[in-house]
Amino acid sequence: MRAIITVVVVASLAACAPQAAPPAPPAPEGLSVAPPPAPRAPEPVLELDSGWADMPWQLQVTVSPAAAARIAELGEQMVIAADYYAEPHPDRMPAEPGPLAVGDERQTLDGTSQTVLLSGVYNEALSMTGATGEVRVSINGFTARNTHPDNILDCGVFDAALTEAVVNGGTLNCKLIGE
Repeated sequence: MRAIITVVVVASLAACAPQAAPPAPPAPEGLSVAPPPAPRAPEPVLELDSGWADMPWQLQVTVSPAAAARIAELGEQMVIAADYYAEPHPDRMPAEPGPLAVGDERQTLDGTSQTVLLSGVYNEALSMTGATGEVRVSINGFTARNTHPDNILDCGVFDAALTEAVVNGGTLNCKLIGE
């Protein structure tokens, strides 16, 4: 009896086993059929709509010879500070009066004239929901205060619409305070 049950179970399992696919028909004379490509692993999904935007742009930083010499003498560096902002929407005034900050970035440089590539990264979602008008950028420069306690630079301010800065670039002229 046990032998009969074993044969029935084995036969039943064999009937459930996946069968090999029938062979594909031969390709017409002179043509070859390539096997289907192996399945690819799924690619990671990138979150493109994260609410942030980037508009890279170039800033020409000029440093007067006297300022460059003093920075080198002190072993100091300089910082370029970019603040991205927009005017707040009248219906959504922030707790603090003034422009709505939507991003910032800092770059530390040696004390020489050079072109700097800024990322232009800002919170686009915030600028679209809480602000009116276009995003602007305000740039200032100062010493890093690594070796000297006081700022010794007067760089003025560069302020423009970010779209304008992307197209035309910008210039920040730095000199010693009082120069």
